[in-house]
Amino acid sequence: MLLLSLLFLALAALQARYSLPDSMVLAVVSLTYARGWQKKDDGYVLAATMLASALGAVDVVSAIAKALESVILHETPAFGLTPAALGLLALPLYKIKRWAQ
Repeated sequence: MLLLSLLFLALAALQARYSLPDSMVLAVVSLTYARGWQKKDDGYVLAATMLASALGAVDVVSAIAKALESVILHETPAFGLTPAALGLLALPLYKIKRWAQ
């Protein structure tokens, strides 16, 4: 869990170039993972995983919407994801961790 905490802290730093509110959410995810590691409580880890997955899903849907908008307006399609999209990887990592126990 400490590795996930450090990963999301790095993602928060990278995300700050694109969106400060998303960066703050990633920082909260990082702190929640660290708290779960500190207390050895799976509830914190599950909460951080759900928050990271939700942020990742919103980021992907937002990128798809921007790409569709550019197609509808006959502009050059641009599909750009931010580092927040990597939050979608949190749920499979959580499931693998639970399966390995």
